[in-house]
Amino acid sequence: MSATRTRSLNEIAQKGREVFRRVVEPQLTPDDLGKFVAVAVDHDDFAMSSAEIDAIMQIMARYPDALMHLERAGYPAACKIRRCP
Repeated sequence: MSATRTRSLNEIAQKGREVFRRVVEPQLTPDDLGKFVAVAVDHDDFAMSSAEIDAIMQIMARYPDALMHLERAGYPAACKIRRCP
């Protein structure tokens, strides 16, 4: 197993947020608001789409074993988790 696979989920998220801020944010336009951004944390690369699965699949096509982090442009989180009534 590679060394990258021994990282904790927190480490992956931290690296993903760092790549998002450094690589993705400078390229964002107003039209990108609300789009999902899948970040390949070990490659400083990303894919963006209005559907999260499309962004994820684009990264998987480029880097089949990539560790990924998902962000949503302009939002504090990619998705909301809530309790069903």
